[in-house]
Amino acid sequence: MQRFSASWEVEGSEDPSVFIRGANTFDVAGGNTKDYKMNFLALRTGVYKYKVTFKAKETGEYVFYNVQITVEENTQVEHIELISQVRESVSHNIFIENPTNEEIEINKSQFTLTNEQVEITPETCKIRPQEQGQFTISYRSLIVSEQECDLVLKNPVLGDFKYKLLLKGTA
Repeated sequence: MQRFSASWEVEGSEDPSVFIRGANTFDVAGGNTKDYKMNFLALRTGVYKYKVTFKAKETGEYVFYNVQITVEENTQVEHIELISQVRESVSHNIFIENPTNEEIEINKSQFTLTNEQVEITPETCKIRPQEQGQFTISYRSLIVSEQECDLVLKNPVLGDFKYKLLLKGTA
């Protein structure tokens, strides 16, 4: 039975939005092979490179693999329906998780919104590590109407969050 250690090294500077996990040590019986499961998660789009090294504890022999992963933009969009009577407000809470080990600050200015009748509060939200923050979107229709608009949050650490709002003002 041979005991191996596994380690990985990300190319470039430390990025709090990249998570790589796998077993640090594992055993392989002589003459056998073993699958190694490594989990990779990136919160933002881009090309990520890292090196994984497996080293035999007793002999010091090692093998390494250079890994390159391309993370593409998420095409899934969350749909939120806001329906209210004219001149009445309706609200919906948006929860943003922070899986990193650092505090993240999200400002209202990081939201892109294509409708003037939708309001986002609060101005700023600080999300502690491993917790979630909350924003409230409010809609108040001035006329009977039905329309769609896009709401996008672009955070430099957490990445992009996309929402399609269906806004209805009823009589």
